[in-house]
Amino acid sequence: MNNYDYFLAIAETGNISRAAEKLYISQPSLSKYLRRLENELGIELFDRSSYPLKLTEAGELYRSYVREEILRGKNLRRSFANLKAPDRGEVRVGLTPWRSASLLPEILSVFWRAWPNIRVSLEEGPHQHLASLIEHDRVDFALTHLPNQYQGFTCTHEFLMTDAAVFAVSRSNPILAALPDEKGISHISEEQFTLFQNEPFVVFQESQNIYEMLYSFLENAGVLPGVRLVTPNIHTAMNFVRQNQGVGFATTSYAEACEDENLRFFFVDSEPMKWDVVATYKKSRPLSSQARLLVDCIRACCLEKFGGRARA
Repeated sequence: MNNYDYFLAIAETGNISRAAEKLYISQPSLSKYLRRLENELGIELFDRSSYPLKLTEAGELYRSYVREEILRGKNLRRSFANLKAPDRGEVRVGLTPWRSASLLPEILSVFWRAWPNIRVSLEEGPHQHLASLIEHDRVDFALTHLPNQYQGFTCTHEFLMTDAAVFAVSRSNPILAALPDEKGISHISEEQFTLFQNEPFVVFQESQNIYEMLYSFLENAGVLPGVRLVTPNIHTAMNFVRQNQGVGFATTSYAEACEDENLRFFFVDSEPMKWDVVATYKKSRPLSSQARLLVDCIRACCLEKFGGRARA
């Protein structure tokens, strides 16, 4: 009765005959399976009055259950395989697209020199999506920010580094003439920041952690930006800033990684907006030995690259 492929095939096709063809079994056998399943559960899973067949409310609940059971089975088999071969196996990591593109390649090159047979699978998305991946056991851990408001379940957070917001301006922007020309990330006051208040801004989507933090800062600084572009991608945002199509915000880790001579980066005031970057995973699902190796490698690389912003 737990042949979930049979149920899912019927739900996908909406037709028992087509589902039977797809499964290479006879239609009577599949019909008998469905009757027995519904009798065992004591409720109808499909509305027979519609064509193609539609799931009832109970059917929708059962489909969610089936998908979770299939995932649990895959996770269990994966965990067994990882236990049998700790120097092999797979690690699934959730992270934002920017960290995937800019931070992880350097870290994985270090990791694979030590552990060449461990496969790494990446799931990218904003922080709400990462929280969902953790909650539904679709990743071993995710690189997230603290504080955040997206996790309604009990997690372990392992500190990796501190990041901060930096203001980004194209070097071709004439307003820079009023500011000292320094190397690296400079500090400017809120008063100096207001020189840019009439510039078009490139901003992040509301779904991103940094959005609320930045808009709170802008409101306190008395700057109500004219928004030219909204994007979830920091690379896209900085490409527009680089072409002097607006000003915007990035992160210290981005600024230090890109080393772009066409951009100037500034901390605004003496206390920049900061957050911790952490490896987050469920307390009820401890890290596999392979995932532990990767988390430790990420921490070591952050310590080497960002020094005082990472703790040993």
